[in-house]
Amino acid sequence: MLIYLSIISIASILCLWSEKSYKKGELFLSGFSTFLSVMVLSVFSGLRNLSVGIDITTYGKNIFETVSTFGPSVAIDYYSRWADTGYVLFNYIVSFFTGNIHIFLGVSTFVVELSFLLFFKRYRAVLDPTLSFFIFNVVTLAYSFSILRQILSMAIIIWVYYLLTKGKYLSAILLAVGSVLIHKSAVFIILIIFTCYIITKFKEKINQRYLLLLMILFTLLSTIILTRYPETIDNLIDDLNISSIQLNNFGSPMRFILFLFPVLLIKILIKEKFIQNNEEYFLYLISLITMSFGWLGGINYSLTRLTYFIIPIYILFISKKLKIINKKSINLIIIFWFFFIFWWLIGRGSEGGVIPYIPFWKEYIVF
Repeated sequence: MLIYLSIISIASILCLWSEKSYKKGELFLSGFSTFLSVMVLSVFSGLRNLSVGIDITTYGKNIFETVSTFGPSVAIDYYSRWADTGYVLFNYIVSFFTGNIHIFLGVSTFVVELSFLLFFKRYRAVLDPTLSFFIFNVVTLAYSFSILRQILSMAIIIWVYYLLTKGKYLSAILLAVGSVLIHKSAVFIILIIFTCYIITKFKEKINQRYLLLLMILFTLLSTIILTRYPETIDNLIDDLNISSIQLNNFGSPMRFILFLFPVLLIKILIKEKFIQNNEEYFLYLISLITMSFGWLGGINYSLTRLTYFIIPIYILFISKKLKIINKKSINLIIIFWFFFIFWWLIGRGSEGGVIPYIPFWKEYIVF
């Protein structure tokens, strides 16, 4: 577990260097340190053993090697990946430059991490990009080693959110289609994001209690459906048959509390400044749904993956509020809480099969 936190810390220090250089007008140094920050995470990802992560053999090694040898159409037919055409094509593009699976994994992480880091940097006027990037990776880096398709789709979905807030609807729709082509489960998140946007865009004044009630009703209805008809989600997302882990480590109450605490703490601290405009309502509503998915993930393991789709937007909301509070002590509390989330879900809970980290050249030596 410590190896993950160490690598994330190194990448975040480089990100901090990038931001300090940017403020001084040293744009070359800023860009170079941004590159190094992403490269640290990419090399770490590429050096991992193929036993680190649940899906890595099928959706990493097998598809990439098939695409490299026979082309994308054979891979799509053989592995029935018509719903993930975009992911197969991404494999195909990378295969033009290398046939090494470890380089492919590194390139994939580079694309993903660069996308998220640039996303947070877009909001540097209202949040700390380094803090946001650090928290994001504490929660997602290790687990991303198990969700190769979903993490690529996530790297597109965050820009759907950004484009919607800028009123660039056609571009948002095109990117939304692209994210679904990477992984079909993205359609759920796209519908949620567009629905949340419509609710918060065209309603002049929104009652926070109304949003909270909406989240509770959504959670209750989803709980009933998932309890009585679990096949509704399993038909769209493969059942990973790890119900024992789900039962013992990912109970709904605990997963809900993990994502509730940061929002609750911030709400207590800033009170009247909690929500200031409709765009913040948009963020708040998605944050509520993140907590809802936290609960639902304790009922159906497949939904833990959907939670990760919207965690970056949830972190954006948290980071913007931390900027308003502007207290180092609160930042530290939030950082340690996300450490706790990482330990509970990944370290203690073994989510994603990514602990321990094993480099590709050492089958049995663990860190």
